[in-house]
Amino acid sequence: MKRTLKTAALAAPAALATAFAGAVPAFAHHGFGTYDLNADMRVEGVLVGLDFVNPHSWLHIEAPGPDGETATYHCEMRAASVLRRSGWSREMFTVGDAIVMDGAPDRRNALGCYVGSVTFADGSTIDRYGQITPPEEQHDVAREWRRPDGRPNFEGDWALEQSVMTDSRGLVGALVPVTIAQELDGQLPPGMNPFPGSRGADESLTSFAPDTVRVELTEKGQAAADAYDDQSPAMNPRLRCDVTSIVFDWTFDQPIHRVGQSEDLITLAYGDHGMVREIHLDQDSHPDDLAPSRAGHSIGHWEGDVLVVDTVGFEPGILYPPVHHGGQLHVVERFSLDEEGGYLRREYEATDPEYWTGVYTGADAIRPSAAEFSTEPCREPDFREYSGD
Repeated sequence: MKRTLKTAALAAPAALATAFAGAVPAFAHHGFGTYDLNADMRVEGVLVGLDFVNPHSWLHIEAPGPDGETATYHCEMRAASVLRRSGWSREMFTVGDAIVMDGAPDRRNALGCYVGSVTFADGSTIDRYGQITPPEEQHDVAREWRRPDGRPNFEGDWALEQSVMTDSRGLVGALVPVTIAQELDGQLPPGMNPFPGSRGADESLTSFAPDTVRVELTEKGQAAADAYDDQSPAMNPRLRCDVTSIVFDWTFDQPIHRVGQSEDLITLAYGDHGMVREIHLDQDSHPDDLAPSRAGHSIGHWEGDVLVVDTVGFEPGILYPPVHHGGQLHVVERFSLDEEGGYLRREYEATDPEYWTGVYTGADAIRPSAAEFSTEPCREPDFREYSGD
């Protein structure tokens, strides 16, 4: 019995070009290259632990190991924040129950695995990208789009539409918006290549490619980009559960954000790590004695129905892999509402003469979220806790 029977036809394949326009590339925390998705793996045993956390949730299953002796397998699922949007919960998994995991093996760890699907003790199954909450309900939120004073109403919980693999097990195909994946029935979109590392893809592409660099890097910026290693916790903030940047984290991993709004202040609570930005509408300039931070210091003003936000005062770090930035980073964002389409749209420009020339630009759009804002714990589990080591 499947737990994911409900579907909805909200978008046709003809809409693919529109849906992908301006989409933010998804970076793996460990990369598909960690797992050999061209190989099948089954783990049949007893669930001894669950970590429902970001950046990945984990099932810990006690089963016969490669040598026949009892061992504990550690099987990676998606982030808790996005699983919750799909209708998953901790309560789905009962420690002590029989469980079967079908998926793919870790390339370097015989007890590591990538969850493609799970079969529970009652015989029901769910795939990695299974949607218990139908996609059409995930953004079905009644809201007032204007405040009593006539200003656009940004207040509420927002999230990017989920991206899922065209194969719900996450083994084959490509990442597409969830509403389009339903129309593709596991097939690749026309003219689209398999996702790097997925089954049948070019085996030389075993991890996500870096974001296309949309600016000309300075000599220092190019050296930093060349040295960047997506799999190094020292370089990739995500691997140490740290903030990347106000630009990157707004859509990466499709978290749920919470926006608060008053006459003089707008707050943006980022769903992945709980970073809160304050946009001061009652300030005309930035203080001279700013303490650098990952969020920076933001001031905003209205241009008609568009909120223009100017942010400076950043700690050096990574704007967007593999592009680094320094303390001279300056970000300007323009937030606006599309009531007809049901979106909160953001356009941004970023400059940093230390690391690139010209202006780094982009745009994204998020929708009201039926799942409420919640900051899930972000940590990598200590596997020894489940192995008795």
